[in-house]
Amino acid sequence: MPDHQKELERRILELEALVEEERTKSSYYQRIAQQSGRKRLREIENLSKIIDERKEVAEKLKVLNDDLKEAKEKMEYAYARMRDSRDRLRESLHEEKIIFLVDRGGNIEGITEKVLDITAKSRDFLVGCHVADLIHEDYRNDFVSGLKHAWIGMAGQKRIRMITRKEKDRIFEVEFSRLTINNRRLLLINMR
Repeated sequence: MPDHQKELERRILELEALVEEERTKSSYYQRIAQQSGRKRLREIENLSKIIDERKEVAEKLKVLNDDLKEAKEKMEYAYARMRDSRDRLRESLHEEKIIFLVDRGGNIEGITEKVLDITAKSRDFLVGCHVADLIHEDYRNDFVSGLKHAWIGMAGQKRIRMITRKEKDRIFEVEFSRLTINNRRLLLINMR
């Protein structure tokens, strides 16, 4: 039986070597699986970051697009107002209205024929003259205040008394409107 025992011992040693080899292989494959898993996890994390960044960019683009739409609407509105102002100016200049175009300092740059008729002053005298000089003294401060408000966008209406060529000065409703002509900001003063 000693041979048999030797055979068994040899078989046990072979089996132990085989088990050790299988453990080594198993450990090797576990390391590979762990490395692969970590690599996959990093890939998933990177993909998740990319997805989050793209969502963020998409949200920012949406906000920018909304802002752009709003700006476009405001521009369209502003252009429509400018066209309306230009059309009103053209209509006004062709009608018999009392209209002054003044610069930021209140100096007259343009007038209608009706202004010449009412003031009995020449065009050469009026152009360059301060428009407030044509307003009755009691109404002048209020008129100048209206000019200032119109320049900052608070256009409105005033009642004033204008010095005319007739004995009795006349009361007028005055409307102020800002406009741009040849890239210059002017103020249109319409008196009725």
